[in-house]
Amino acid sequence: MSYFSDSTCDRQNPDLNKFYDYLEKHNNQKWHTRRMGYSIDYIYPFIKDFFKKNKKCVILDLGNAEYIFTKALKDILNCEILFSKNNISYKNELNDNKSADIILCMEVIEHLPDINTYQNMEGQIFKYTGMKQMLENIVNYMKDESILFITTPNLCSYRCIGNLLNNIHPFNWIPHPRELTIEELNNLCEESGLEIISYCTKRSWTWLSEHETNLIKDLINNKNRKSSKDKKNLNENREDNIFHISKKKI
Repeated sequence: MSYFSDSTCDRQNPDLNKFYDYLEKHNNQKWHTRRMGYSIDYIYPFIKDFFKKNKKCVILDLGNAEYIFTKALKDILNCEILFSKNNISYKNELNDNKSADIILCMEVIEHLPDINTYQNMEGQIFKYTGMKQMLENIVNYMKDESILFITTPNLCSYRCIGNLLNNIHPFNWIPHPRELTIEELNNLCEESGLEIISYCTKRSWTWLSEHETNLIKDLINNKNRKSSKDKKNLNENREDNIFHISKKKI
């Protein structure tokens, strides 16, 4: 299986060239640069809207203090940046912060184990309790007009399918306690009191060769042709990273 990474941004928006330049120049974790570029592409319309309405945009970043992406938001786009203190899947300290327009939860949720996992045998089954608690804490903190932006690896990606076909653990990164499908993430958000605005997947980090990817696409297309009931495009949203925006249910 061949993988390769790209440490440049896809540069989908000419208005963000300074932002892309900043990421490419200053990001020490080069394998995350492309993902950060897609992230600003996805939330930039919301940032502009908050500046238009409030003449400012306050952003709370969960889990990544002094992160290069939030530095770029501050230095290039003049956003006000707040940081969470601790692991909010255990204790809700968000209300100690000033209210934010946008909450960033980028590459965080897949790192959250269940709460009190090993207290009993029943706890050996993954129940998403850490993820649910974090999302509920976020909802309790959000203003009615706030948005939550989540990025996380996509467990239904071509890459994960390729891993299985090559007898490799399916996760994008094996140490994660749990990686999610889009359906799982949507369900977690809705159960926690969030309304989904939009989502998509992008090829952010490393990926299969074009030949291997096409073989997997052909397998999926063959399943589509054989299924008379399910007419949805099963090749949709198969890239390795989920980009997801939601708001508080009112």
